[in-house]
Amino acid sequence: MKAAALRGGSTIVQPFQQNAIAPEKPPENDLKPGLEADLEENFSDNDRVLWRLIQRLGEGKSDSAIVTEVLGFTGKRYGEGAALLERLRKQFGG
Repeated sequence: MKAAALRGGSTIVQPFQQNAIAPEKPPENDLKPGLEADLEENFSDNDRVLWRLIQRLGEGKSDSAIVTEVLGFTGKRYGEGAALLERLRKQFGG
């Protein structure tokens, strides 16, 4: 086992590549095909809910009112909300 000596005579154990206490973690960005399909399905479900809210609460309102009042995007995030509204319109043909 590798160890480093300190001034006071104590030692620090150097970690190994495969440590029994902290096993090696798999890469986090390695998505499984099934997980990707679940994410896409969840996003489309969320999109449907958002589109229904927009239709129900945004009737007769301007785009800016929909983005701020219905979707809740204000200030620096307004552009993100406007892009979301446009994407939903393209997706659901509204």
